[in-house]
Amino acid sequence: MKFSPAFRTAATAVVLAAALASGAKAYTTYSSWGTLDVPFYVNPANLDVSSSATISALQAGMRVWNEQSGTAFRFSYAGQVSTTTTGFDNKNMVVFRNERDGSKIASTYSWTTNGLLKDTDIVFWDAARTFFTGTSGCISGGAYIEDIAAHEFGHALGLQHSSVPEATMYGTYSACSKEMRTLSADDVAAAQALYADGPGEADTPPSVSILAPSNGATVSEATTITFSGSATDTTDGDISSRLTWRSNISGSIGTGASFSRTLPAGSHTITATVVDSIGFTTARAHVLTVTSAPANTAPMVTITSPANGASVTAGTSLTFAGSANDSQDGNLTSSLTWRSNLDGQIGTGGGFTRALTAGTHTITASIIDSGGLTTSRSITVSSTAPAPPPPPTPPPAPTPAPPAPTPAPPSPTPGATLTVRAYTIQAQ
Repeated sequence: MKFSPAFRTAATAVVLAAALASGAKAYTTYSSWGTLDVPFYVNPANLDVSSSATISALQAGMRVWNEQSGTAFRFSYAGQVSTTTTGFDNKNMVVFRNERDGSKIASTYSWTTNGLLKDTDIVFWDAARTFFTGTSGCISGGAYIEDIAAHEFGHALGLQHSSVPEATMYGTYSACSKEMRTLSADDVAAAQALYADGPGEADTPPSVSILAPSNGATVSEATTITFSGSATDTTDGDISSRLTWRSNISGSIGTGASFSRTLPAGSHTITATVVDSIGFTTARAHVLTVTSAPANTAPMVTITSPANGASVTAGTSLTFAGSANDSQDGNLTSSLTWRSNLDGQIGTGGGFTRALTAGTHTITASIIDSGGLTTSRSITVSSTAPAPPPPPTPPPAPTPAPPAPTPAPPSPTPGATLTVRAYTIQAQ
């Protein structure tokens, strides 16, 4: 079947027929990229092959040129898209359409500016024939996606058809052939004619790197994921702040050089995209598997001091100690809160000292995990008022003074007559 890729400059379409592959050389080129790194988005939906197998086959077609051309030029897979619409949007795509375009199996559409490729889209005509992948099983005039992709990516590289029948860029495909996935010397010479000395001289698309998460990483949906990347441009310099990030499951997930968030469970294709001041777009994609988080379980709390039922004297410093652990959050001891039913909140963390007022206290240590589950443990502590001090000892009673002696009767005055009388009473 004839391949008829189309080449567009501005808005004008020109069909490149096999007859264009003539001249002094067997190969013919029509343009080149101003970069050595060209990403392609893929809509893998088709009538014959699973999406995952289709993407793998298309990547195999990219590797034909990446690994066999002897140049530094690289095609890369940038992630999935849902559209089948092609056009000049600085976004290279491979799509399948359930349509026919004459006898064509696939077509490549390219747009150039100032002689350099700026956008290339590849269309597989899904209704034209049955597609297969791998190295066996192709029947009934079918075609292997790997081989058709290798041919079309050659057009995306900047090559026209070759007149060499053994060349990948030859304009005719034999049903179920696996020959096009191996470059001929003519194909290698064509690629090296364009890229042996590096890309064409012009403003080049920016470069993008995804620094985190790593490609193929697996995390839990309960995990906060850090996304980071960088983007640089020969004209604009560091344009990492212009990065936009998308997930094929969650849609837009962030912007800029770094951010953090969680994602739902599933196999995510994370794509970081940047557009420079000229309008060139570059994207990079990583695959991230997010597993379902285990069911949240309540944390555990232990009170190690004081002992349940302890008795203390009110006003005496008492040591409180405990721990808290959670299956999901780990050690939460520092977040413990302690309360008394009589004194209110009395402390936080794994250890502290304080005195309690008199009374029977219910002491409760509580913790809340990140999932909102709460656990508490309680003990009873009796705090008794101290005994009152004994009354003061009264001072000793003073010793009474001895009675004064009875004074002697006065002596008679000298010269005076002393009369003494005695009176008695007689018994009858």
